Amino acid sequence: MQAKVVWASCRLSLFEVYDGDPLPLIELKTQTLAEFEEGVALYHQEKLAQAQEIFLSVLQINDQDKAARFYVEWCEQLQTYGISQGWEAIETLHEKL
Repeated sequence: MQAKVVWASCRLSLFEVYDGDPLPLIELKTQTLAEFEEGVALYHQEKLAQAQEIFLSVLQINDQDKAARFYVEWCEQLQTYGISQGWEAIETLHEKL
């Protein structure tokens, strides 16, 4: 995921780190990884309704997945307000994931 963070002046690539998570959460993230990655790919292809459905499916398995929840919100916003010309699938984060 690439994001522009409000307190940073440049774009950042974000990565999931499992090391500090409890084992049950690691197992859920591992279980939903392929589905989550498919949702991200669809998001970048601007197939927002399909991406949103996948992220919602991820949340049914792991309701603690903050990244999936953010993607659901971004999909909703983009479907409601549209995608601006030159959109690069980079979002601004206002809080820590």
